[in-house]
Formats: sequence, structure tokens, C-alpha cells
Amino acid sequence: MDGYGVLKWRDGKKYEGNFVNDKREGQGTFMWADGRKYIGEWKAGKQHGIGTYISKDGVQRRGQWVNGRKQAWFGDEKQEDNDDDPTQNYKD
Repeated sequence: MDGYGVLKWRDGKKYEGNFVNDKREGQGTFMWADGRKYIGEWKAGKQHGIGTYISKDGVQRRGQWVNGRKQAWFGDEKQEDNDDDPTQNYKD
């Protein structure tokens, strides 16, 4: 698929945004079944660039992702530890 599209998983996850060669690319929104969201940039099917994570409670945080891994939240003085980060669990 190339261009804008919607991809839904049976477990309730959903991606809506741009695709290039069947991979998420450019701007898009990934929604987990429990209500969490990532809205932002994608590259080669992974979160990559600037994005906003929205918790299921509606708390929003902007950050930087590289190759599917959050690097840091904007406004934090130190880099975040990714080990228990819910934004890392978007896998298909």
C-alpha cells in the first residue's frame, strides 16, 4: 500500500496514516485497544521523529523517537529509561 490508509488488528489496535511500500511512513496515528495513542512521525514502519503519546487517561507528552524507541520526552532534563515505557509496546 502507498498513500493514506487504515490498518486494523483483531485485538483492537489501529493505525491511520501514510504508508510507503506497505510500511507506516510519514505522519500517522497508532491507537492501542486500551485507548492509548501515538500521533506523529513514522519511518520504515516504526515510530521515528517527533510524536505525541497520549495515555488512556488523556495525559499528553511530546517526545523524540528513533527507530521505534522513545529517546526522551521534551521538557525532561534527563533521558528517560525505556525498560518499562508503555510507548514501546506498539508491536504488531
